[in-house]
Amino acid sequence: MMCVEAGRPLILTELDIIYVGRDDNQKFYTRVALGAYSNPMVLVHDNLTLDNVNFADPPLLNQFEKQKMSTNDTLDDRMKSNTSESEFKEHDMFIGFDHEETLQSLQMMKKRILLKCKEMLINIASSNRIVRSRNSRLSIDFEKVNKWKNIYFHERFHDNLAAYVHSLLAKDSEDEGFKIIVNTFSNINIYVESCLDGILTRQVDKISTFKSEAQLTARIKQFFE
Repeated sequence: MMCVEAGRPLILTELDIIYVGRDDNQKFYTRVALGAYSNPMVLVHDNLTLDNVNFADPPLLNQFEKQKMSTNDTLDDRMKSNTSESEFKEHDMFIGFDHEETLQSLQMMKKRILLKCKEMLINIASSNRIVRSRNSRLSIDFEKVNKWKNIYFHERFHDNLAAYVHSLLAKDSEDEGFKIIVNTFSNINIYVESCLDGILTRQVDKISTFKSEAQLTARIKQFFE
């Protein structure tokens, strides 16, 4: 995808099925599959060169062999030990939890202890799972259950978007703003501006309306001008 947008040379072999659909000559866009659920439109750079290799010797093809590297591969033995000792096993409790990425990513944050990692995971827990935690294996330690329940409902502002934004603004001022992602089960067509009315100046956009990263960047810059 980066090669297509940046105009870098791209070599494809034994992928005849995608050659004919690599770009739309009318609009100069192409679709790139990223995993099982993402299929974004990508702007094709004018300088993009695509070489169709019909046949190549195996030694040459081996030079272009793809290698897979996960976040877990970047951890040292101590970090891997901390990750394996985690008691978080219920993947459906944490929105977007990935066994090979989430805990490993937390380990990359230096000077953070295990307790802080758990607090960060609590931020992405769903409220109904927190309530039902009394009936889980954690129920053998009611003090621990109540501790995380109080943190979730009284310190993390999960009631509504307005309360969460107020909590951010109440903190020390950040010159560069806040980079946050809010997960919600609300309808995609909800009127977000009404949730933030009277709190701060905002600009609401839907990612699906942008055709390229350049369009998104331009829209963000427009807000700060």
